[in-house]
Amino acid sequence: MDKVIVISPTELQQFIEGAISKVFTKESMKLSLSQDFNKKKILLLKDAALYLQLPTPTFRQYLAEHKIKGAKIGKSWRFLIEDLDDFILKHRIKTVSEIEKEIDDELSK
Repeated sequence: MDKVIVISPTELQQFIEGAISKVFTKESMKLSLSQDFNKKKILLLKDAALYLQLPTPTFRQYLAEHKIKGAKIGKSWRFLIEDLDDFILKHRIKTVSEIEKEIDDELSK
């Protein structure tokens, strides 16, 4: 059964404005979070996992496998933002043109 919902133009406008406000609030929170990370140079383990958008157990696994660089100081781990960025860059998939350029560069040596 299809239901018909009747609302006034004012209610519709309020609904749309509320939805748009929620979207912009979420986006501004993401932007604010990324700006907070950019201010820091060293992150603790939970923040580093959040920075890479990885679940903490997965982040710990990569750390145990020495795929992520870090320093254990006392009982807690510290991570440099640059090392986390390097981790992402190492796992980035290259385009065909990037691979072809690398091959051309090697062959021209």
